[in-house]
Amino acid sequence: MQYARSIVAVVIASLCVSLLPYVHAQAVGSQVSPFDFQLDESAVDGKRYSYVIEGGSPAAIIKQNETKSLPVIILPATDKPVPVKFHLSVGYDQTGPIQMPLGVHAIVDPSEITVKPHHNETLNIVVSVDKNAPSGKYQLNIVGEWPGPNGFLGSSIIINVGKDYGPDAMPFNAMWTPLKQYQSGKAVKDIQCNQDLHLVIKSEDGTPACVKLGSINKLVSLHWALKPANELTIEEFKDAYKVGEKIDFAIKFKGFRSCSPPSFMIKNAANKTIWESPIVLTLCDPDIGYGESKWKFGELYSLPINQTGSYAMDISVSDKTLEKGFFVIQ
Repeated sequence: MQYARSIVAVVIASLCVSLLPYVHAQAVGSQVSPFDFQLDESAVDGKRYSYVIEGGSPAAIIKQNETKSLPVIILPATDKPVPVKFHLSVGYDQTGPIQMPLGVHAIVDPSEITVKPHHNETLNIVVSVDKNAPSGKYQLNIVGEWPGPNGFLGSSIIINVGKDYGPDAMPFNAMWTPLKQYQSGKAVKDIQCNQDLHLVIKSEDGTPACVKLGSINKLVSLHWALKPANELTIEEFKDAYKVGEKIDFAIKFKGFRSCSPPSFMIKNAANKTIWESPIVLTLCDPDIGYGESKWKFGELYSLPINQTGSYAMDISVSDKTLEKGFFVIQ
């Protein structure tokens, strides 16, 4: 899809649509997609355009401070109902967050549907452009996800804001640099890096940069980059476990940490400690540098709880501590 916006109005021009070549082979992994995308396309001067207005011109006009809904038909390819959630992402990252320039906004409405056999559904890519939105060519992905491993399918959409940049121009945000994202008004903490690169903040001016994981220690020691904040997250932690069931979950840590393993503590509803992990003495470099680590609780400890009730698990790694509440039920 392509939009064009003049000073007086927003012209969404020649919204070129092309399905990603790997949609079925790679994007959905081993799963067969329960649906496919259909977008309204027409040929204009030998090119494929979407949302062609009357008279064959590849354009839809949105005035300043107006919003345009662009329909997408979902074609079912399933013999049973399947819940699907839709979102927009950018560039080549189908499952990543949307990243748009200031003043240009896009959402999928509705964002959740149930794909049913022999029943087409219509979604809308709702695009709004503010008065002072910059011109540019941008790539969006509309992505549908359903339960199961590798359960997602995406279609790429090219939009031109301000003018038609033509089919050969590279979308601005397909490979946005960290500085370009920062200059567009994006908060530093929300800057996206390409795969296998990590965000750091330059010491001299506070601007963002994306670097390899193995380079962070050296860049911090040379005072080229600020020391990144440590991050601790919990995965696969259930809200309730049954009496006698072994508690299991995963934790991920990214940052500077000592060689000491993570520590755990469980408290009951009266805030009384009923279990804590033993202190482990290790002989190693006190600071093993910047990196990423992941632990499975069930591989470290075998811990069932035999009393029903409400509990809280405290998890500590380096300077980070998280608390997760859960129940033990019959």
